[in-house]
Amino acid sequence: MSDLLNPSQRNAVTITLRLFEEQLRQCEEWLEGREETGTLYRQRFSLPEKRRRLVKKQIAQALACIADLADRCGLSAEEENAAAMLSAGLAESWSALCDVHSDKLVRYGQVAPGLAQTLDPSIEAMIELSLSLARTLSSDSRSSHQNTSLGSGR
Repeated sequence: MSDLLNPSQRNAVTITLRLFEEQLRQCEEWLEGREETGTLYRQRFSLPEKRRRLVKKQIAQALACIADLADRCGLSAEEENAAAMLSAGLAESWSALCDVHSDKLVRYGQVAPGLAQTLDPSIEAMIELSLSLARTLSSDSRSSHQNTSLGSGR
């Protein structure tokens, strides 16, 4: 069946199945008791045991279907560097952080006097850190050893 797909079709099917498999594997992690706790969030998976068993069964079926189709179509795994994914997420955080400077919060209502002095220095520091982290994670091995300097951004 591998000859039934042209290169563009093979790429589309591979990417779609890969994304589906990634979602299924994340579901498995949560089913196995993964929990996350941060300063501003807590995540845990709550599902009655009967539904957990059903979800596990459905995930196993979906993963088997992916494996079978990949085998029949000659689709292969591709190693991805998680650093690139993390770098992209940090770039998204940069954009969101830029939108919570005090002068932008006016879109949600009147901004209290003094908010800029309280909020903006910390937001600016986090903006710089998100950009620095994104650059560091996306650098190749030759440039990843360079020193990065964080300024005040002023």
